[in-house]
Amino acid sequence: MLAFGQIKIGSEAGLQLTNFTNKITQSGTTTIRSGDLKPSVRAGMIVDFLIVNSFSIQPGLFYSLNNLQESTPITLTDGVYDSKSRLTIHTVQLPVYLMYKTSVEGKGRFFIGAGGYLSYALAGRQYSEVPIEIADSSRPTNFRTEFLKSKRNIKLGNNKTLDDYKPLGYGLSGCIGYETPVGLYIRGQFMKGFANMRPSGNSNNINTNWQFGISVGLFFGDGGGGFDW
Repeated sequence: MLAFGQIKIGSEAGLQLTNFTNKITQSGTTTIRSGDLKPSVRAGMIVDFLIVNSFSIQPGLFYSLNNLQESTPITLTDGVYDSKSRLTIHTVQLPVYLMYKTSVEGKGRFFIGAGGYLSYALAGRQYSEVPIEIADSSRPTNFRTEFLKSKRNIKLGNNKTLDDYKPLGYGLSGCIGYETPVGLYIRGQFMKGFANMRPSGNSNNINTNWQFGISVGLFFGDGGGGFDW
């Protein structure tokens, strides 16, 4: 602790969009597919350790709700419908940024940061909506389409046959934003996961996550800026 010139603690919360990327290679052909962007929330605490001048290290601890949705078109007798599967995953994130800030403490300044993160999934739930055909003589096609909805808790773990989703994730992260003289700041961040989250995955079957969002935070205490809480 004594190695750092100044320590600031802050709280932060915001909205984010989450998605996934599937990379599947079969018979020498690689297919890359993404899901549907879904909004979610992210909130937690950060600590800013000033190293020298305008550089600092900024670790954090966040709760992140990840919404991952996949839609697959299915052709039925009376049209084309989307079969949807959505995962809602509650995770804990530990990002660490190396930050550069313009100007000096106590004045408005821009900042930019880069680093990495670890995440761990605590629980998850899957929601499915599948179109099915039902015989209906009153229709011109003699069928009508209804949606079969279901939900279940997903299994977290590394077992290739029993589990649905790996709990441990990691990747790179970056951010950019502006900090006011009183310690209030706004941050835009992007995170790209490199861990294959599919338990049964391999080099030919890769599922990774990514997210971006915007948040607002406030540093408090003696190092927070204009406010002395």
